Amino acid sequence: MEGHASFKDVTERMHKRHKIKSAELGTLKDPLANLRDFGWEGVLVRLGDKFHKLRSLSKDPNADPKKIKQTFLDLATYGVLGLIMYEEENNILPPLTTSRIIEDEEDEGKEPWEH
Repeated sequence: MEGHASFKDVTERMHKRHKIKSAELGTLKDPLANLRDFGWEGVLVRLGDKFHKLRSLSKDPNADPKKIKQTFLDLATYGVLGLIMYEEENNILPPLTTSRIIEDEEDEGKEPWEH
């Protein structure tokens, strides 16, 4: 099964926004520079902020649907960035090299937590 048809589109939108925000907030050498001051645990604060914003929007019958969609995207993106930082800080994430890409292809079919 390929998964939900919209999943790839959503992750591409997340990536596009991440590139824009990284250019604004990161550095040329480190797109996550703005997050590194507080480590992966600092991302939890941002996730909490987005969660509370989404909860507040969900209670507002006049909430702008664009704000709701963007907040969901922000939550998902911060989740991914937090995972990346956690893996980097704990030496779990190997450098992105051809060998890592090959390893990822070899892991195809395994559950994500088995990698």
